[in-house]
Amino acid sequence: DFGTPIERIFLISLGSVRLESRSAFRTNVVYSFKKRGDFLGVFSYLSDSAAHIARAVAIENVKVLSYEKKAFFELVDEIPVLEREVRRQISNSFLELQSDRSLSRESVSRRLASVLLALLGERGENSSRSIPLPLSRADLARRIGAEPETVVRIMKEWEREGVLLSRDRIIEIRNPGVLNEISRGYGSMANCRED
Repeated sequence: DFGTPIERIFLISLGSVRLESRSAFRTNVVYSFKKRGDFLGVFSYLSDSAAHIARAVAIENVKVLSYEKKAFFELVDEIPVLEREVRRQISNSFLELQSDRSLSRESVSRRLASVLLALLGERGENSSRSIPLPLSRADLARRIGAEPETVVRIMKEWEREGVLLSRDRIIEIRNPGVLNEISRGYGSMANCRED
C-alpha cells in the first residue's frame, strides 16, 4: 500500500494488477498495469529506505511469488540475467512515467492510443495483437486521466472504423498503424471533439 516500507519483492506469476497512486486531490490514479513476469517493489534496489509509491490492486485472479528483500537482492547480485531484468523493469517504469508526463496535455485520443500501443508493445513483435490484460474502460480512463464515457465513445468509434475490437475485457488491436498515427496526432480521431 501507499507509503509502506518495501520489505518484500513480489513476482507476478499469474494474472495482472493495476498500480494506483494518490493524486494531489486524494483520488486514486492508475499509473501502470503489471502482468505475469513483472516485479513489484524493485525500486528498493535503488535505495534501502524505499517505500511503496503505489498500491497494487488485482484486476483478475493473481498469484505472486514473495521474496524477502535482502535475499532477493543477494540473488540479483549472483545472477547477471536477473540483475539485467530488474534494471530493465526499473528503466521501463521511468520511461513510462516520462511518456505520461509528455502526453499529459494531449488529447484523450492520443493518450489512449499511446497507452494501448505501449501495452501491445510489451507483448513483443511476434505475439498476437490481443492485449491479454482484463482492462475495463474505467481502468483505461483512470490510467490516462479521462472520463470513462469519453473512453467508451472513442473506443466505440475505433471499433466502427476497424481499428480495434474489445470483447470480454480483452482488447484486440486490428490496425496498429492507425493507432500509431493517432498517438502522433495524425489519425482520423486525433482532432475529434472530446468532452
